[in-house]
Amino acid sequence: MSRLLTIADSKIPFAEEAFSVFGNVEVLEKEAILPERLRSADILLVRSETRVDAELLQGSRVQFVGSPTSGTDHVDFKYLHAKKIAFAHAPGSNARSVAEYVLAAMLLTGQMRGQTLRGKTLGVVGLGNIGSLVAEIGSALGMRVLRNDPPLQFTTGTASFVHLDELSDADFVTLHVPLTHGGRFPTWHLFDEKNLNKLNPECVLINSARGAVVENTALKKVIAGKGINTVVLDVWEGEPAIDCELLNMVTIATPHIAGYSWDGKAKGTNMVFQAACEYFGVESAWLPSEPATDLVSLGNLPNGSGFDAYLSAVVRRFYDITTDDHNLRQISKFSVNARSAYFSTLRKSYRTRREFSSQPLHGNERESAYRNVLQQLGFEFLSPPCKAATES
Repeated sequence: MSRLLTIADSKIPFAEEAFSVFGNVEVLEKEAILPERLRSADILLVRSETRVDAELLQGSRVQFVGSPTSGTDHVDFKYLHAKKIAFAHAPGSNARSVAEYVLAAMLLTGQMRGQTLRGKTLGVVGLGNIGSLVAEIGSALGMRVLRNDPPLQFTTGTASFVHLDELSDADFVTLHVPLTHGGRFPTWHLFDEKNLNKLNPECVLINSARGAVVENTALKKVIAGKGINTVVLDVWEGEPAIDCELLNMVTIATPHIAGYSWDGKAKGTNMVFQAACEYFGVESAWLPSEPATDLVSLGNLPNGSGFDAYLSAVVRRFYDITTDDHNLRQISKFSVNARSAYFSTLRKSYRTRREFSSQPLHGNERESAYRNVLQQLGFEFLSPPCKAATES
């Protein structure tokens, strides 16, 4: 095989390391991925911020497009098919990262309200890779889980799904749908003013899917009218130019990083890389080198305050969602013209965040009592519980 040129978005981790097996790799900022730069490219690697269509690829020799993302609403599949350009993405690669984000958000908002999660009702909208995992986590925590997914219900005929209106009494509603504008079940502005007002005013609404799944203007109106008082937003309409008025109205605000764990990003790149190897007939056993990690000690965790407080402390040792909330709220210190760049910088320079399974837990006698639930949530343990603790 002749050497190929790969053009890769600079935010795609390990792109140069992995794709050098095919030839030269040129890493560019998103803004520099332009038609004239793609004329001699054979492989293009982008994230969801780059629209892949005729305008971008016309006149290029690109044979393979990879996007290490779960969503594909940035891709014109009709054009790719017409030009016989192969495509690969990474569905499910960041599922655990997003699910752990949702868990952190539920624990924190529960603490703010003085509530435990057990016995509460969790509404999950969209039961793909991420939503299914979130539903499993809810069940492991003893929550009543309501599942809403009209397309999946239509194709499978499963009777266990509920209508959107049946989420009106849910304590938490979390969104995990792709952004679609047409078809039988469009999700663009799925939660408009009408559907937002159907939610229990005490409900915690969490959106880590796509910004436009929730109509942001309507959301401001509903919050101001006391329709919903607790909202967690990781995604925003008009990113990176987000609505700072809405930012100041929501309870937890983060810069579209729910799926940004090191593990999820590494898995996404590897999934696309393996697809490229298959397409070009190249054998490679490349895997990313893991960053050094320490064992996570469970010493000095809160005693006598219940499982939720204990779990919250454990989760914060892996991922403290308040750090991302604090960082995004600094955006108000920038001029209006500089805010978009700041939002993008928070994503581009995001810290190394590991998933629960990356570092084993050890060092606390309470781990034995909670081990089963913690394992269902994805945590690993350094060693099995001692016999005495198991029998007690």
